[in-house]
Amino acid sequence: MEAALGDSSASSPFCGARTRRGRRTEGAQMRTEGLSRHGQPERNARADMISTSTVRLLHERTGRGPTKARTLINDDVVTVILADTLTKGERTLVDDGRSDRVLQLRHDYQQTMRDDLIAIIERQLERKVIAFMSQNHIDPDLAVEFFMLEPAEAA
Repeated sequence: MEAALGDSSASSPFCGARTRRGRRTEGAQMRTEGLSRHGQPERNARADMISTSTVRLLHERTGRGPTKARTLINDDVVTVILADTLTKGERTLVDDGRSDRVLQLRHDYQQTMRDDLIAIIERQLERKVIAFMSQNHIDPDLAVEFFMLEPAEAA
């Protein structure tokens, strides 16, 4: 989990992601900071806390958390990008051609964690989440958690 807290100048969420064969893509680690569209620095701490809390939750629930996380906050949208998410067992299934089973399992995990993930966002931003979507990608090993917030004027 320590790597998830690291910082680098990389701007691409794909840098350092694990490929299907377990190789890492070239490039530096993802940053765990997040900026709004206007670069508001006060959102950095909240974005960092969202990234860290998400990694911890995944670690608690799956036995292994992603090694990289980046949270982007833009108006009414929060996106958490995670890299190097698959467990050793899941990577073994992928190598055996069972990616569909891994994606289904990850979907099931995310639905089970849905309320806890939403609570992380609502606690950090003091805003109501009105929609949550989640998706995984095998090669490179990435996941995205997407949260739509209630418009600020309605909050």
